[in-house]
Amino acid sequence: MKNEGLVQREIQRYVESLGGVVLKTQGIKVGTPDLIGSIRVNDTVYPFAVEVKVPGKEHTLTKIQKWRIQQWQNHGWVSFVTISPEDFKFQFEQFTGIKLDGKN
Repeated sequence: MKNEGLVQREIQRYVESLGGVVLKTQGIKVGTPDLIGSIRVNDTVYPFAVEVKVPGKEHTLTKIQKWRIQQWQNHGWVSFVTISPEDFKFQFEQFTGIKLDGKN
């Protein structure tokens, strides 16, 4: 089974392969999502804040993690829980309504 750090690095590489920027957060504030960054699609920048979990643990968010994700969403950010680069792509596209493969 993959650990959370490996999944985070895989998602970071995926975002960077799209030309996006991404930072791993650590020790900022309790409940802060693991990765923050942005992806530009055409002329629009989509900021995101995602909590990364290993497969099978995606439903183990603490109350503060759930609240923080909602907080980011309320401020216009793409924010969700993800378990892999493929899941990140799927959820990002569902959340924004855009395709990350450039075929909008």
